Amino acid sequence: MKTVEDYISDPTDFSGLGGSRDEFIRSKTTVRFEGPNVIYMVMLVNVEKRPIYDILLKVNAPESLLTTTPSVKIPRLLPGKPEVVKITLRPTHVCGTVEISSELQFVNPRTDHVRNEEVPAVDLSIDAPIVYPRPVDTNEWMSTAKALINTAERIAIPLPANAILDKLTETLKGVNMYALEPNIAESPSGLRAKLRFYCESVSEKYATYIELMGEGGKTKLILRSFAQDKKLLIGYHHAVLDELDESLAIKQFIMDPLVKTNIDSYKRPPPKGLIEAAQYGGGHALPSPSQYGAGPAPGYAQGGPGAAAGPMGGGSGPGGTESRGSSMIGGSSAGAKAIGPVGSGEAAFSTKPSDGPKQEEFLIRCYKCQRKMIVRVRERPAVIQCPYCGAKAMIE
Repeated sequence: MKTVEDYISDPTDFSGLGGSRDEFIRSKTTVRFEGPNVIYMVMLVNVEKRPIYDILLKVNAPESLLTTTPSVKIPRLLPGKPEVVKITLRPTHVCGTVEISSELQFVNPRTDHVRNEEVPAVDLSIDAPIVYPRPVDTNEWMSTAKALINTAERIAIPLPANAILDKLTETLKGVNMYALEPNIAESPSGLRAKLRFYCESVSEKYATYIELMGEGGKTKLILRSFAQDKKLLIGYHHAVLDELDESLAIKQFIMDPLVKTNIDSYKRPPPKGLIEAAQYGGGHALPSPSQYGAGPAPGYAQGGPGAAAGPMGGGSGPGGTESRGSSMIGGSSAGAKAIGPVGSGEAAFSTKPSDGPKQEEFLIRCYKCQRKMIVRVRERPAVIQCPYCGAKAMIE
């Protein structure tokens, strides 16, 4: 079967192009995998004896494939001269087998009326491999990675590197990847870490390299995926991204222009794992949940009343974060109050501010009953009391 490249190399023979005799434009479609993206290619050939003008190619892709150019305009298509259109698509996740089709709209050179023609559809598969871990040393990992092809993703995360280091390792080990001994260098200004992972399927080899560069409470992350060919690579790379996004909500911070253009498809509240990472990383601020719409984000529970140190919220799961001057549920933290009986697990926080110094806000977990609660204090050290079990603790 001739490919688009074959037709371009021999522009005298288009007999193999699909289409019926009454079509004005014959077409051929194919896809390429370039790193984390899909390149959808359409070759168009005018089989009329006169030029065709004002051609509009409209792409019909599933919601799991995003693009910045859903349609392309071609001013003129000369007889017998091929025109190749390339459109970059990005999978939002491992989406299996999907179909891409497109439609042509142009001015009929015989009647000057608008005419529509269909372009043959093309299928592609983006599948996650089934893998198992195999222990390797650094030398074997390096030699294996050199023989594979790879793609890189750059991500800027608003968290300190030490807050996500363990979570990254835990997540990838949990999906059958072998973790090599990490290289970690800490300094007063930040942390730099290099993480390597390895896994295999029945006949393929895969590897992942992650570099963390943290400074000033922010982290630049480079994720590099390795596989034996481009089709395997795109499925493996997005499978890794899917797992990391579940635990750290990192897709919305990817620097790829396609992600930035379609940010609403990726943006979501930080999951519990991200809140947990922030607490263990030293209480640095997370993006405000108000970015994601009204109401509390998942993992930010509203709960029972607070003790003398300030109102608290109850919920499940560990975690914590600190912010100054803004409430984690969208209102002002200063003077916020909780109502409801002790231990009820239900409360409503007022948003009416009151005079006085700004409060510091923490999301912590009681060491005794393991319940999560929001604590606001005006000064430290402060003694707080759990509204559920009565246990007392000090925030220094």
